[in-house]
Amino acid sequence: MEKQKSESLQIMLILTLIGGFLDSYSYLTRGGVFAFAQTGNIVLLSINLCLGNLDKIASYLMPITAFILGTTFVRIIEKKYKYLKIVHWRQVILVFEAILLSIVGFMPKNMDKIACLLISFVCAMQIEAFRRFNGVNLMTTMCTGNLKKATDSLIDYFYLKDKNLLKASMTTYCAILVFIIGCTMGTFLSMIFDKKSILFLPVAVIVAFIIMHERER
Repeated sequence: MEKQKSESLQIMLILTLIGGFLDSYSYLTRGGVFAFAQTGNIVLLSINLCLGNLDKIASYLMPITAFILGTTFVRIIEKKYKYLKIVHWRQVILVFEAILLSIVGFMPKNMDKIACLLISFVCAMQIEAFRRFNGVNLMTTMCTGNLKKATDSLIDYFYLKDKNLLKASMTTYCAILVFIIGCTMGTFLSMIFDKKSILFLPVAVIVAFIIMHERER
């Protein structure tokens, strides 16, 4: 039986790297807004609302709304194209992701709010479409849930001696490490290339697309 490699470690490494990169990129070059961390945006929205900084509210409300729309978009694609024969439906998501990230790279400073909107839309697509890797459920876009899951699995392994728990823990800790590397890369490249640093990411997305196009028997 053939299956896509959408749950492989290679895909997990690439997408988690992208996730970390986008968070540092959006914060450093697009007005201090987090791409994936909608909890952070909700907190900042609440703080600025209480402080009366109404001019900043849209900066945080837009990515939150875009995240909801991105999630909705993926669910529609999944329902409509889940049994598509030519390519896997998740590859369709990757094509959209590469296109949108490329568009963001050419947006000037006066379009920061729209850029953040597109980034959050992309983030939502990725987090909704890719949820399981190496037999482990984890997030490629944030670390809090992964940190808890990895630690829980490790503690359970010491008590139950189930190697699957150890695999789950190590896989999830690996995802956290790669996320940190992605944040670091995003920071350094943003310092050098500013807003255009995001143009490195469509290349990574294309690599993920090619890997997924291979089949395992």
